[in-house]
Amino acid sequence: MITVEKQNNVVTNDDRLNYLNSLSSFQELYVEWLVAESTLYFVFVNNIKVGYLYITHSKIIVEFFLADEYISSKEDVFKTVLAVLKPKKAYVKTFDFVFMACCNMYQKKSKPIGLLFRRISEEKYFTLEKGIHIRIADDNDLLFLKSQKSGLYENEDELIRLITNKNIIMYFLGEDLIGCGFLIRVNEMFDYYDIGMWVNPGYRNKGYAKQIIGNLKEKCIQEKKIPICGCAIENVGSRKTLEANGMKTIHQLVEYKF
Repeated sequence: MITVEKQNNVVTNDDRLNYLNSLSSFQELYVEWLVAESTLYFVFVNNIKVGYLYITHSKIIVEFFLADEYISSKEDVFKTVLAVLKPKKAYVKTFDFVFMACCNMYQKKSKPIGLLFRRISEEKYFTLEKGIHIRIADDNDLLFLKSQKSGLYENEDELIRLITNKNIIMYFLGEDLIGCGFLIRVNEMFDYYDIGMWVNPGYRNKGYAKQIIGNLKEKCIQEKKIPICGCAIENVGSRKTLEANGMKTIHQLVEYKF
């Protein structure tokens, strides 16, 4: 008998480690943030816990894990999940093979929505031109950064969190802000860091995006951190910037509809 039960607590580090270590490439930051805001369910077979899943308030499954000895039953388990929870969608990384196989079995429609960069050439990256100086954003920068509406942040709570956690690096040419770099640890149990950038509209199309990404990549390499990143599939500019810095994508984030 297969059952799915809502939990009021968070998944244990052991369960999470088993899932993250099962992936052939590392987790995507966007998905990790969705997991943090999602509801946890445990999956049981004959009253034995065999896995778990996370589903958002808008009914999107963003993580699904089964213990290795139960993978042969994955289709039956996932069919029960669909029947009980009635999700609208799933977001699946193409290197999450078990989850993807289940979604392929039952989906009505699918499309790629993101590019995931996991192949990184350490030797290839742009460096900052002379005259650019940097510093980490702090609380005194909140009002100024909040006034930048052109894609710098999703919402004010996110911006505050990024500043508090010292995830934003500001790049200046003289007194002018060229742009910001984002350096965010994806999961506290691992040394993978998501890198990203925002360029002030007045300084776009001048090569500064490549320099910011190159500087973040160089910083990671020097500090023995592992840089990874992703971008929306339609964001051609970001893709070219990342690829120019030796970052390659063979994986996607796929949206499945049920």
